[in-house]
Amino acid sequence: MGNITNAGLSWLRDYLDGNNTASNGKYMYMAWGTDSTPNPTPNTLTQLNAEVGRKAITSFSPGAAGILDTILYMAALDAAGVNIGEVGFFVGPNATASPNTGVMVSRILYSHSKNQH
Repeated sequence: MGNITNAGLSWLRDYLDGNNTASNGKYMYMAWGTDSTPNPTPNTLTQLNAEVGRKAITSFSPGAAGILDTILYMAALDAAGVNIGEVGFFVGPNATASPNTGVMVSRILYSHSKNQH
């Protein structure tokens, strides 16, 4: 189960208040890591516990009320051989393809062993 981080809540608050310097509120990157430690309550994490990769979000598709489908294309070799235990979504002008950049809005525990297919 995942939840919104304190940093994500503060970023959203500032964005809605007009005090956020980001040009838009879109998720920019999704990252994955190998840690599966439960999120603290409240969620004070600012990065994944063991980030091993990240990719730019491919596209979005609005769903029912309150739903936004976030699409990310992972090629066969992306995260190949990695036992994914966590994923995080990152926003803000400092979010880049480099690990531990941007504001982590949400961290989700996700158990998946990625192979090449």
